[in-house]
Amino acid sequence: MQGKWIFTFNDMITLLLTFFVLVLSMAHIETAKVKGVSQAVRKMVGKEGETGRPFSVIDSFIPSLQDEDIEKARLAQLRRKMPEVASLYKVLRRLEGLKVTPRERGFLLTLPETVFFTPGDAELTKSGRRTLLALGKVLSQIPPFIRVEGHTDDLPIKSERFPSNWELSLARAVSVVKFLIAETGIQPERLSAAGYAETRPRVENRDAASRQLNRRVELVLTFP
Repeated sequence: MQGKWIFTFNDMITLLLTFFVLVLSMAHIETAKVKGVSQAVRKMVGKEGETGRPFSVIDSFIPSLQDEDIEKARLAQLRRKMPEVASLYKVLRRLEGLKVTPRERGFLLTLPETVFFTPGDAELTKSGRRTLLALGKVLSQIPPFIRVEGHTDDLPIKSERFPSNWELSLARAVSVVKFLIAETGIQPERLSAAGYAETRPRVENRDAASRQLNRRVELVLTFP
């Protein structure tokens, strides 16, 4: 009888271990995603209550979580940390041909090929240069680090200048970096370039429309 306390002690130790493992696993959960889940669940419950029809978890929950709710929560999170980003977000959204997505520590700016580049080449178009010039004037006044990433679709390319999509994607990223340095005065130490070819598509490469979405350059703005 005197040794039976060890069983209770073992149970307590096991529960404590489980608790700390759970805390560790949740340590890096993005607040915006949690808020997105909460808002998406509330929307689904509201839809079911109004219509009386059952909702689909896949159809109703996932799109809401991935799109509007997370972006709004991320923007609110940024505003709390850096109040000045509210006006920056409005300015960025007004720039021609630019898609702006709030992230936990900054913004993701998407430059589609159709607006910024000639097909199969790394030369910036006139409209692309105009938008980058306006963008550079904004970014030269604020302190984010800027990583420029080039992306292509899955169709192979082979030319004298670009033996593969790797060279094309990197060349486009470098073109943007060089333009921002030469024409807008952004400090070179704040910029970096990377080429990912077709390895990081936005959507599955199914047809011409989806491949067009995947051919892009992205600017990852990260505030220190």
